[in-house]
Amino acid sequence: MIHTAWRVFLYALVAATSPLALTSTLFVLRSGRPRINGLLYAGAFLVTQTFVLLLALALGVASVTHGDHHEGIESGITMVFGALLVIAAFYLRTHPRAHATKAGPYKASAVLGRIKHLSPGQAVGVGAALGIGGPKRITVTLLVAGAIAASGLPFGRSATIALEYIVIGTVLVWLPVVLYVIAGKRAEDWIAAAQAWASKHEQTLTFYPALIVGIVLVVDGVLQLLT
Repeated sequence: MIHTAWRVFLYALVAATSPLALTSTLFVLRSGRPRINGLLYAGAFLVTQTFVLLLALALGVASVTHGDHHEGIESGITMVFGALLVIAAFYLRTHPRAHATKAGPYKASAVLGRIKHLSPGQAVGVGAALGIGGPKRITVTLLVAGAIAASGLPFGRSATIALEYIVIGTVLVWLPVVLYVIAGKRAEDWIAAAQAWASKHEQTLTFYPALIVGIVLVVDGVLQLLT
């Protein structure tokens, strides 16, 4: 269980380090109805992310024969994914324009102008779409589901590890919302500062987590193959 939980923790870190999720959350919290929109947005995000994981888990459990062990395949997948993260990190480092926000602060201002009029229904839609995620989040969710399904752990332990992934992988969504709900207007200055910082350090937020987690996953996969 410990090794599966450790591997899922690393995958969760990859999912969590999403500048898009953080920026979108901060934009929602600067809309005309920050509390209600934030809660609906975060709730929709968590529900859809959980649904995608449960669906992937159901498919994974159905495809795994109890008693069979595929540790070599699991370790190989872990190494490949880790290597891809390292390659992607250095690619984005050497090609910053490939990850830069188009039109820079001008587009951010335009998005903020539109999102100020965000309705609760639209907040749910945005949260649901981001909860499903793009190729990165979907891939990580599938890897998590595969790791849990292949572990053969009892339902209670599998559920605990799945919950670990949901909580950590979505921290940049639910944590700002919780802070805003608690602090209210006092959090607005912090949100504005965090938004500016996230935009300024977008490349750093992507490069270092991908590099570090990628290296750890490669080492973890190698050690598992050797043992």
